[in-house]
Amino acid sequence: MRQERAERTRRALVLAAAQAFDAHGYDRTSLQSISGSARVTKGGLGFHFASKRELALAVRDSACASARSALASLERGERPALQVAVDMTHALVQQLHRSPVARAAVRLTQHGDLPDDETRDYCLIWRAGMDGALTRAVRQRALTQDSDPGKLAPLALALATGAELTTRPLRSRGHGTAVATACSPDVPPREWLGLFWRLVLPQLATPTVLPEIEPMGSLR
Repeated sequence: MRQERAERTRRALVLAAAQAFDAHGYDRTSLQSISGSARVTKGGLGFHFASKRELALAVRDSACASARSALASLERGERPALQVAVDMTHALVQQLHRSPVARAAVRLTQHGDLPDDETRDYCLIWRAGMDGALTRAVRQRALTQDSDPGKLAPLALALATGAELTTRPLRSRGHGTAVATACSPDVPPREWLGLFWRLVLPQLATPTVLPEIEPMGSLR
């Protein structure tokens, strides 16, 4: 019972830290604000984490575990590898939309005071998964000869990350529909991605594979 309570407290602290890092960044977040949000005493926080740095690493570890789990799920089945790559971008957007832990991990990846550890880099984990899917797509002869998987992977993932993180502040401030375009904050990031894939897939996919690929993702 005591162990379960300790684990609940730890999860609450990680979530509170992620929410604070997501909203305010690492430097502007205090341990006092984290313990207050988690409704945990300073002593309780200190029992689990010796410093804000340890909390930040725990947030990154939690996000990376979620990324690996999502990628493992996407790898199952017999969908074309190119479809898996498309689905990965949609899964990334979904995680960023739903999880402050994932969003915080993206911000923390860019913080110089934290260790440069590839195993704790949320974005690099998604990049490795995307690279693997596109490598398989090449082996399946799903990509045209002019396609460059090495450039496609970072471009698609950057768009997926930016689609959510860029529009979130605008949506949270209640911006209206003054700009009725695909870049409007009122357009879900998933629609941005669908538009991107509809534009680029005809240049990437071979004619026999193209009809099989769903730009909006094959998972619902």
